[in-house]
Amino acid sequence: MAPPKRITSKILDADRAALFALQDVGEYAPMNDRYGTPLLQALEVSLTETEKAEARARRAYEFARDQSIVAGRAFHHAMLGAKIQVVAQFGEDSHVVEAVGRKKRSNYRRPIGRTALAE
Repeated sequence: MAPPKRITSKILDADRAALFALQDVGEYAPMNDRYGTPLLQALEVSLTETEKAEARARRAYEFARDQSIVAGRAFHHAMLGAKIQVVAQFGEDSHVVEAVGRKKRSNYRRPIGRTALAE
């Protein structure tokens, strides 16, 4: 089952404005208590608190994501340096070079010599 769709902020802002206007109407007395001003106010407070919690969670997620990106870049750059050090220590044609994910020098295709065209 799909999660329920979010009601747009434009609609929620209009609902909040309607609630504030309804609070000024002194003779509002609904037949069903589920639509009374106290319950509507409590629901609006609950909505505001959950929106604040969502914003805090979003900021925490963004911070953690940024930290993960920084750590990933640092690790990648360190591995690039380690691969260069492997080539410097063991040479370009070593099996260790292949072990770290690089291609041996002898595995590259040799250039094919061209013969001069006879005129």
